[in-house]
Amino acid sequence: MSEVMKSGVYFKSEEHSKDAKKIINRMGFRYLEENVEYGVYAYLVSATGKGSVFCECIDPVGNINFSRWEEYMRDYATTEIALIEFGFQLYNGNTGGYAFAKTIYGMDRENLKVIRSALNLYLGWDTY
Repeated sequence: MSEVMKSGVYFKSEEHSKDAKKIINRMGFRYLEENVEYGVYAYLVSATGKGSVFCECIDPVGNINFSRWEEYMRDYATTEIALIEFGFQLYNGNTGGYAFAKTIYGMDRENLKVIRSALNLYLGWDTY
């Protein structure tokens, strides 16, 4: 996992770690921390197990085709959508009108750990 992260972050599974690495590399970065907005989004998307599908929405220079990605998301579970939407809010830097309670409502323990770890990465809490 050191290839994905310079610091410790919680991964739900080996697949989560591998998907995060695949996504962040496709975006043109080596570590999640190199660009915290892209890194957090990659981390949260990979937690859903949809990393391979998401990579299809990233062009060769690392830009995300959000219109295409939204088409895939139509059939995703509520928890998966909540993780992805939360990641988008952090990626976009615009949380206006976003209800954090909506994200965590009904989340299982594993996904709550993912949310906490994403906030640690985004806010740099692990660096203090």
